Amino acid sequence: MKNLVKAEWIKFASLRSSWTRLGIALLLNGLFVAFSLWAFDRAVGDVEPDTSILSRINTVSSGVSMAALVFVVMGIHIHTSEIKSRSIIPTAGAAPDRRDLVGAKTILTSLVGVGAGFVIMILTAIACLIVLDVKGFPLNPLDDEDVARAIAGSVLYLAIAGLFGLGIGLILNSPTSAIAIGIIWPVAIESALQAFLPDWVAKLLPFEAGSALTVAGPDHELPAWEGGGVFLAWSAVLIIIGWVLFNRRDLSDS
Repeated sequence: MKNLVKAEWIKFASLRSSWTRLGIALLLNGLFVAFSLWAFDRAVGDVEPDTSILSRINTVSSGVSMAALVFVVMGIHIHTSEIKSRSIIPTAGAAPDRRDLVGAKTILTSLVGVGAGFVIMILTAIACLIVLDVKGFPLNPLDDEDVARAIAGSVLYLAIAGLFGLGIGLILNSPTSAIAIGIIWPVAIESALQAFLPDWVAKLLPFEAGSALTVAGPDHELPAWEGGGVFLAWSAVLIIIGWVLFNRRDLSDS
């Protein structure tokens, strides 16, 4: 398994598009956070001090939902790029047990998601702390555990989004259709479903549940780690379904 993960990393790291996507995720996250910081003092107004603190913390993670879309695409491409190039055939030949291959892709997606997510969120947090302090809204991460929790939760949210994308890629086996579904689902489909489903069901939709990881205070119906667990469970189910289909698929027809 260690050699398979290493091989997956070499394939991922050797593609310029992999680093381009991570750069886009950083850029999108930065743009949305910059807008939130620009509007922050106008939005806070004369609200209660506690609410102001929660708003400061939530500014740090205000761009995560957009960055997550890029992580979904990244997860999709970790599998479908091999389908498109047909390099999946020699890869599967080198790893006859496809459970090991899917496992290696899952581990790689998790590691890249956590690593890239950590870098993005740390850079974002540093920028937010500096700008908020200049604006007169200081936020000391050492004094409020919600800051650390929002940062850690956002990192996990991005990593799980990557796993969600991997699952979609494994199931659909096509980069075009997988990317379309991967982007449309959180942007449009979940929003539409929330309008029709009962509240207790709507809050268990994958990205809605996962967003509990990224907010501080009572701004979400689910506790942070429960919401993250629901999001992870959705991703795990997709990967398992994808593995079953991948195991039965004739790769020569891919």
